[in-house]
Amino acid sequence: MKKKIIVVILIIFLVLIGIISYFSYNYYTDNKEKKLLQNEVVEINKYITSDKVDIEKIKKIIAPDTTTKNRLVVENALEEYILDCATTINTSIALLQDEKITNLLGASNYQSDGPNFTNSKAYITKMKEDLLTTKQSILKLTDKDNVLTYFTNPTKDDYYDEMFESLALGTSLTKDNINTITNSIDSVINLLNISEETLNFLSLNSTSWQIQNNQIYFTNENLLNTYNNYIAKIK
Repeated sequence: MKKKIIVVILIIFLVLIGIISYFSYNYYTDNKEKKLLQNEVVEINKYITSDKVDIEKIKKIIAPDTTTKNRLVVENALEEYILDCATTINTSIALLQDEKITNLLGASNYQSDGPNFTNSKAYITKMKEDLLTTKQSILKLTDKDNVLTYFTNPTKDDYYDEMFESLALGTSLTKDNINTITNSIDSVINLLNISEETLNFLSLNSTSWQIQNNQIYFTNENLLNTYNNYIAKIK
């Protein structure tokens, strides 16, 4: 009888040891692989700045699996979110760096597209739409509720929800760089608005100005002053 009791106690002890070992191993693995993902985010951030995004380099970094099991679902969701951020930022940079924006109020554009500026006005309308759409996409990517939709927990363990949230929201990816870009978008939209007003003014007074020696000349001082007031808004 005593021998049976000892055997039962031994079995219970071994089961407890097994359970403790299992959870201890999972805890260790969770933390180890979370750290790997944190390091991956740090590495990716090197290739995302307010004036340049290396999409191909980022894709190479996220191509191999860094984690296993339930952490892999977190990794895939995190990498999808990061890639969306990088792609959106890259799109905004391309728009902001379009040289045509700064050439709208240049003598060469006045000569080539004036006096009605049909192409320039269409460009301004399209560019403002694209910039506003991109800005909304960026702001959406910084919205917590939207960010969390990237991850669907395959378990009943809240730990993985918390892991994804801390990794996605706890990085510098959506802070300084994105704030800089959204502010730049606002500035460029303001520039486009001023450019549009200026071109409308020139169109309405199409017979009262001309280009000579790469300079604009008006037939009277009042028009010149009005034009200069528009230009002054840019500086």
